[in-house]
Amino acid sequence: VDYFTMAKQSYDGKGIKQDFKKAIEYFDKAIAEDENFAEPYAVKAICYYYQDLFLAAKKYSAEIKSLADKALSLDDELPEGLIAKGLFYMHSGEYELAKDYMERVLEYNPNSATAYNYLSHIHNTGLPNTQKYLKYALKGIRLDMTSIDSATTSMSYMHLANALIQNGFVEEAVHYIQKSIGYDGNNLFS
Repeated sequence: VDYFTMAKQSYDGKGIKQDFKKAIEYFDKAIAEDENFAEPYAVKAICYYYQDLFLAAKKYSAEIKSLADKALSLDDELPEGLIAKGLFYMHSGEYELAKDYMERVLEYNPNSATAYNYLSHIHNTGLPNTQKYLKYALKGIRLDMTSIDSATTSMSYMHLANALIQNGFVEEAVHYIQKSIGYDGNNLFS
């Protein structure tokens, strides 16, 4: 049984509801089969980040940090490990460090829609800078969207629409927010 693939299917969602708890169970099984496989640690940390995302009292800070550190100790160039560590810093409000990790992701995977989305988010909220927000949002939508899940694509267009409106491009913003909703009608941010 390929527990890692099963975990990724539960985590990625691909247009259906994500089941983070089920994904974590499968990641645990994948780790039990090969404790030197870095990616399950990293993506498990990401699952914990999303479980904590909208909670006032964060429950999984220690787990996110520990799992991200373990993944990076096994493979210090793993994009998912760098994303997990960046998310730990976002989780704790240390946006400058989060930015550094997300930028490192792009050194190893220059087509990471996930990294561009987080960099957009960081420059919208944590380190507000409308020019950098627009820069990363534009870079994010220039990727091949056919290979990216609809939720990530929706967020890419949402970030671009938001960055455009902040820079005074209202008509263009409306166009991209409609594209965002078209990819994920459940995207409450859009």
